[in-house]
Amino acid sequence: MSKIERNLPARAHLGALIDYAKRAVARGGRYDAEGNFTPDPTAPVIAAVNGTVPFSAMLPNMLNDAGFLTALPPYTRESGILTVETAVLQSSVCLSFGAHLIQLPEPNLETDPAGLPVLAELPAGLDVIRPAGFAPVALTGTGADAEGEVTPSTNPIARAVIDRDALQQIAFRVQIGRSELRAHGSAVIEAQLMAAIASGAGAALDGVLLRALHAATGDALSADAAPHAICGRSGVRWHELKAAIGQNAIVPTVDADRLLVGGVHAEHTTGAAHAIVGAWDRCGVAVEREISVLIERHGIDGGLTLTAWFDAQALVPDPAYFAKITDA
Repeated sequence: MSKIERNLPARAHLGALIDYAKRAVARGGRYDAEGNFTPDPTAPVIAAVNGTVPFSAMLPNMLNDAGFLTALPPYTRESGILTVETAVLQSSVCLSFGAHLIQLPEPNLETDPAGLPVLAELPAGLDVIRPAGFAPVALTGTGADAEGEVTPSTNPIARAVIDRDALQQIAFRVQIGRSELRAHGSAVIEAQLMAAIASGAGAALDGVLLRALHAATGDALSADAAPHAICGRSGVRWHELKAAIGQNAIVPTVDADRLLVGGVHAEHTTGAAHAIVGAWDRCGVAVEREISVLIERHGIDGGLTLTAWFDAQALVPDPAYFAKITDA
């Protein structure tokens, strides 16, 4: 554990991290009589503090701020109790369409053959059950003597396993000036940043899934042909299909205040520049249980730089349930 990690409890809320970072001092020391500088080995190497924000953490209530109003995303200002995970589920187009959010399992403490405690990785992932491939059998003979050859079909269970080596790191960094800190205070800035992080994480997970699906699916199809191709090869019903439209990917049609791509419901997302149609409950995304946060104090003006990051992996057991789209 680094010096920085000992500054505060790992799960201190974001406001406490901001308050501590405003007072953080980089490694100091003292000069002896000969003018030699000896650094303090117990002080942090840099003027910063880090911690984590669990996905289970509740979003703080937005406070009145001396006449300032804050326009929050609608999914971060529900009347009920709202956690970061709930806001992520609501802000992500792919997750709201039915894609699964799977938290990485915590390693299990076991004992090795020498009797020493070790952390063992638990297997986890997403299974998709496809229809069994029944087919007619050509029989020879008659009655009880009739025989036929059954051709083996593909395994109807498709599986995508979480691989920590395949995790993709997603990060966000922003600078907070001293004037902003003094004008609004840590509590307001915490509430605003938590809402931004929760909604931004949802869009980021859209990007993880859209990029993986774009790479896993075959040639792009037209908007009219893609839904029919998916239903024809996978057996899903038409109403199960939805389309996620990335930045500047395609232009959907509008019918009675609904976006449509090839006749199926669609929504825009800022996550990636791809358009994907599919049955979204046949895929998922694995994420860490916590969002890591580093807040650095920089310069003589006392401004802060906040960096937040987490790891994620797209889980696509069977790409046949999806297709990339060329145009609307």
